[in-house]
Formats: sequence, structure tokens, C-alpha cells
Amino acid sequence: CRYGRMFKARCYRYERSNCNTIAATELTMTHMLSCMRKMPYAHSQLKDQRIWKREDWYGQELYGKKLGIIGFGNIGHRVGIRAKGFEMDVVTYDPYIPASKATDLGVSYTTNFDDILACDIITIHTPKNSETINMIDEAEIAKMKDGVILINCARGGLYNEEALYNNLKSGKIAMAGIDVF
Repeated sequence: CRYGRMFKARCYRYERSNCNTIAATELTMTHMLSCMRKMPYAHSQLKDQRIWKREDWYGQELYGKKLGIIGFGNIGHRVGIRAKGFEMDVVTYDPYIPASKATDLGVSYTTNFDDILACDIITIHTPKNSETINMIDEAEIAKMKDGVILINCARGGLYNEEALYNNLKSGKIAMAGIDVF
């Protein structure tokens, strides 16, 4: 990754620490759009049943939805910038950054974790450590609104997998975009 990839005799060089940043940011946005527009179900219907009933798959817009970002570092703040481009209401929780890092970008900053749990969509961008393992568990999910969408392109173990599974099954969580285990 140090030298990136060659394309038409051009070499793009990336800093090692930012190598995956844009890819993870874009994947997060892809998961959000896919979940809101119900793309996995639409794809399945078309592929498995060979029918296309688009009225089943209109989904919802990101516009006007409230996005909660847990962790506003390299990836989290880039997700916030892009979400603002979709005219989402964005709030972040990150006890390790100055509030101005968020507010300077037009993102609300909170020190109350429950503010994040009240969002329509929640995405997590933290390292995996003793503070963040199972950061989202049954107790936190119970505080979320019905039909919440959860995204995790950071690390496995930040969402308790059993709680995630049970609440997807019950419908409390409408969809989850998960890229890690």
C-alpha cells in the first residue's frame, strides 16, 4: 500500500496511515445508501424471483435523516462531511476530540451518548479496545428508535453480535451494514 497502484504509468503514493481511509469512508456511505434504499432485498428479488417490482423497494432518502457518528477521527469526520452533502442532520460522540473539530464542519457534537442512540442511522468508527468492545449491546439497542439502521466498517466486536442478530430478527434494527466481524 505504500506506493499505491500504477495506472497508465502514473504512480499514486499514499501515506500508510491513510491508505484505507477513503475506502472505508465510501464503504460506510455505500452501506447507508444500500440500507435506506433496501438494495439487498431488491437485488435478491430480481436475482432469485426474476421479477422487478420497484414499488416494493423505494426505501427512504438520507435527506433529513439524523446520523449518529461514534468516533470522529480520520474516517468518522469524512463520513460526517459526506453526510452533510446529503443534507443529513449529523451528530457525533467522541470524548477524545475537541468539540470544534465537529462544529467547524457543521456537525453537532455531544457528550451524551444517548443523543447518538436517538438517531435514525448510527455508524461507528473507533478502535477496538477495552472501552469499545461491545459498546453497542442490548441496553443501548433498547434505547434506540424502532427501525434504526446500524453501520460498522471499523472493527468487529464493537457491536455485540448476538444483540445485533436478535434485534435484526425482531425488527428493532431495520438493517445493518457490516463489513467486519
